Amino acid sequence: MRMLVILMSVVTFTVSAQAHCAWVLWSGTLTEPMNWYPVDAFTSRDECQGRLEVVRRHVSGIYKCLPDTIDARGPRTSGWGLVEWTES
Repeated sequence: MRMLVILMSVVTFTVSAQAHCAWVLWSGTLTEPMNWYPVDAFTSRDECQGRLEVVRRHVSGIYKCLPDTIDARGPRTSGWGLVEWTES
């Protein structure tokens, strides 16, 4: 019985954590290579989608809403291996 209570607590916490995810409105450039820039952050997907619709009506460009756990710019690189060594 105790294990069931612990399991239910973990599941409840996980679901509530996912439900309160922040959302970010991103703006993309129209040039190649495409670059993404965060415009604004919201507490819900509906808020972000609402702003997205307003922005699309008034400003041309590429926009999208993503959870704050996803970066529109793609994965970060560590930078290792980018330094060129020369022998003197």
